[in-house]
Amino acid sequence: MSKQSKPDKLPAWLVENIPEELTSSRMFEFKVTVARDRQGKPTRVIPVKLAHLLDLDMDVLEEQMENLPAQYGWLASLYSHARRSAGDLERRVKSLRGHAVEAVKRRGHSEGLRLTADQVKQIAEKDADLCECEKQLSVAQMEVGKLYHALEALKMKSELARSLAGFKRQDRIDP
Repeated sequence: MSKQSKPDKLPAWLVENIPEELTSSRMFEFKVTVARDRQGKPTRVIPVKLAHLLDLDMDVLEEQMENLPAQYGWLASLYSHARRSAGDLERRVKSLRGHAVEAVKRRGHSEGLRLTADQVKQIAEKDADLCECEKQLSVAQMEVGKLYHALEALKMKSELARSLAGFKRQDRIDP
């Protein structure tokens, strides 16, 4: 019977150097929005736990190496969907900004005011829907960044696992 890796095992470095309240926080566990409706509200959200994907255990190295392509494929797909969702939010921010500017210009014109472009922009920036959408965009971009760097870490893990597997095989051959 082969040893099984623990799915929630954290890498030793994280356990030794990062406080537990951070390793179990939104830094490593978060929800990624992969689809939104026309109003920008999430319609499909997927929970992600990154920290345990970074562990490399010599006792179950072969099993971890077998899982790497699936883990990479899953994160790459999730990354792609998250980027698309962030792109949709970015487009929504531009649209909301345009509508807010248009409303400010219309109101200023109806009140007989002449506003400079900077004044119009500053007044439009206080639009509540625009501010909320910009916050959502910021969170989405942060999640996209986390997924990108998790993919890079998986690449490093793969390279390191390949090297360690070679050493492990050599140890079996050389008594």
